[in-house]
Amino acid sequence: MITRIKNFFFSPYSVFLIFLFFLWKLVDYADKESLLDKEFFDGNLLPELIGFGLEGLLFVGLLAVYNSMKEKDRIRAVHFRLSDAVGLFAKGVSFHVKDKGLLNAENLSGLYRGLDGRQGFAYDAVTTTLYYLHGNISEKGEELSLNYMKSIYLPIIDHAEFSKARLDELLVLASSMSISYLDHFNRLRQTLDELISLKDGFEENYLQNSAKAFLSVQKYNKVAAQFV
Repeated sequence: MITRIKNFFFSPYSVFLIFLFFLWKLVDYADKESLLDKEFFDGNLLPELIGFGLEGLLFVGLLAVYNSMKEKDRIRAVHFRLSDAVGLFAKGVSFHVKDKGLLNAENLSGLYRGLDGRQGFAYDAVTTTLYYLHGNISEKGEELSLNYMKSIYLPIIDHAEFSKARLDELLVLASSMSISYLDHFNRLRQTLDELISLKDGFEENYLQNSAKAFLSVQKYNKVAAQFV
């Protein structure tokens, strides 16, 4: 709300309104002091006032269009910067899985897709591929060893710490977008916090913690897909 008030106060609209106010006070003062007669006002001053008003509207309109274009460019640039930061975590997860030799060529080809003339990241492909590593953890039970689950999720949790620090650095930038944008951005940070909290004591109930880690990654990717 405060930001909107500041933007309006420093906008060309406020300048035009101030100009109209002082013009009105000037005409009112001249009328009270009998400085104007009807013939002079109608024949000389009124056409000049109409001309000034139209020129002012044109000036305000051009400035408004220019400011709108600049603001759209700023938002687009900020969005690209934030979306790149948001994608760090999911990309790190996919590269980790690839390094383990568990990501086949078919899955890998689906990680990127064309979007607005640039490469977008397919977050659902990351979640699906991660799920294929262990299927339903709760059903498989002891078939999945502690060392195997640690080899998958501890590096992911470490990468979550790095990604969370990066998002924290850009929090102020995200707040300059919109309330809804900031809300989604904070949900990503919260999801990473949930994932990071599993690191201490991961070995205790490691199957349950692995399932929680997978769900955190899934939740993150679902929200992050909206930033593409």
